[in-house]
Amino acid sequence: MKEPVQEKTRARRSPLDTWRAVLRLRKFVLPHWGAIVSALLLLLGGEAMDLLKPWPLKLTLDVILRQPNLTGKTLYLLLGVCGLVVAIALFEGLLGYLAAYYLNRAGRTVVFDVRTALFDHIQRLSLQFHNRRSAGDLMTRVTGDVKALRDAVTDSLADILKSVLFLIGMGVVLIWLDWSLALVLLAAAPILGFALSVYSARIQERSRVERKREGALATVVHETLGTIRMTRVFNQEEHARERFRVESAASLESGLAATMTGERFSWMVDVLGGIVTASVLGFGVQRVMAGAITIGSLVVFISYIRDFYKSLRTIIRQTTRLTRAGAQVERVVELLEVEEGVTDRPDARA
Repeated sequence: MKEPVQEKTRARRSPLDTWRAVLRLRKFVLPHWGAIVSALLLLLGGEAMDLLKPWPLKLTLDVILRQPNLTGKTLYLLLGVCGLVVAIALFEGLLGYLAAYYLNRAGRTVVFDVRTALFDHIQRLSLQFHNRRSAGDLMTRVTGDVKALRDAVTDSLADILKSVLFLIGMGVVLIWLDWSLALVLLAAAPILGFALSVYSARIQERSRVERKREGALATVVHETLGTIRMTRVFNQEEHARERFRVESAASLESGLAATMTGERFSWMVDVLGGIVTASVLGFGVQRVMAGAITIGSLVVFISYIRDFYKSLRTIIRQTTRLTRAGAQVERVVELLEVEEGVTDRPDARA
């Protein structure tokens, strides 16, 4: 006799639970480690090119514009600086293209394998399970939730890694240029890290609610379409319309709550960015006038501040998407971990 499938009671879960869910998918990821490592190295090279972008301007301000005329070595140096600008753009684009190729190749193949395994697993589950679970919810997990995993791997994760690598390299370069001025910029990092951890937990919780509502909405649509003839015969169109409206409104509100939580955090980062930029500008001018750094170095600092908060906003935006995808990954893993109602013996006939 078949044993009933025991469903897990879902309590309030922490971000660590999401990472545990991701780790359970490692058997799908490990076969592609070579492509993933290649993509990481290419991303590292691309961010190195990004870090070099302000340096031609620094050379122009600190060396070329200090010369009395544009002849001889100064002219050759200007041509070299112009060539450096073109070379940086060329190599940055090439490395980014190759990184995107390897990452998308690996990520989309992983998602293909996960979706195939999930579909095969659903086919083997007992009828008791299918009697308790709605087809709409299962369909959402196989299509929408797995698609979110693909987007997280190929888009969000890549953008986060690029931004993190840039921030690390930027911190090293700024400390090398002037550690005291760099501290003014880097002092905001602990505040942002703490706020990011708090907001990520809130976004993840709201995303779980949103996915639950979307599954319920898909269930209503599936049941309505499956019984459309009976609905018309017994004149139940208004009842079906009301069910759909209620679930659709609940899905809208839960999605809006998750999105606006991320937007509030992004606004806080913008305000903090303005304060830090003003502080660096004021302190940096004093350092230039004291002869501690050059005008070109200050320009590099100001340029990096703009890119610093641009990278932070990218991390925030993509972390929000990744956190929301984490709730969907949990739903995929949860379904994969449902035990089959009937299993074959090792010596069973085909």
